[in-house]
Amino acid sequence: MCPCPISAWILWKNKGIFPTKELEGWLNLNPYDLRVQGLSQKLKLSELGRVLYHLAQRRGKITSKLKGNTDASIFMNGDPKTKRLGLYATQKQKKKDFTLGEYLAKYQQTKHSSFEQQEERIRNRYLDRMMFVEEFHKLYDKQQDFHPALNENLREKLGGKPLPNNDGMSGLLFFQRELKSNQSRRNLCLYERGKKGTPKSNPLYEYFHILKWISQIKYDGQSLNTKQREKVLAIALKFTQFSFKKVRKALSMED
Repeated sequence: MCPCPISAWILWKNKGIFPTKELEGWLNLNPYDLRVQGLSQKLKLSELGRVLYHLAQRRGKITSKLKGNTDASIFMNGDPKTKRLGLYATQKQKKKDFTLGEYLAKYQQTKHSSFEQQEERIRNRYLDRMMFVEEFHKLYDKQQDFHPALNENLREKLGGKPLPNNDGMSGLLFFQRELKSNQSRRNLCLYERGKKGTPKSNPLYEYFHILKWISQIKYDGQSLNTKQREKVLAIALKFTQFSFKKVRKALSMED
């Protein structure tokens, strides 16, 4: 399914010479057109490989993995700030018997034409992983009619089991490992012997460094007193971008 011979990959691995010439024409194939054509007519194995590579790159999110109500709401309803469409909008516009590729293909930009801001874009949307899984199996079903090599063992290796027995994380195209913990990489604490240091992502770590930074502020060579420190702390916690102008104003000091 890949146009490169094994020797080209070995050369890339051993000497770092990327097979640009072999892959240039393959990567220039339009994957959206191929995703539509593959549902009704024969694709070359190299063309099918280009489609599978595209599905692996743009494979959507697993809705069950979303964390928090805010993330789920943005994913389903869209993000007004970035004008990114939510899943509900795509589901509403996409016909039930259409694959995701058929739906997205109609939003392709005309070649050599400039992009208009009001145009709906292909990739500016949140998509569900199962849409890609469903499309993979429909494409595979059709291409099996033309290529005997596309057996069921290969199907499961590439995209997992057919729906509804697919979790969206099986197969080479959709596999997704669990995030690894970084606990073992934490350094020892500088202040408490034998204990691990607080992760930098922890709010307490950030709070500690704010206090440490405030203790270093001086005015006319003198450190800030307790009340002044409390005022500066309130400024630091209130604003996302800190400035000494706000500090001087809070302390009633001249610029």
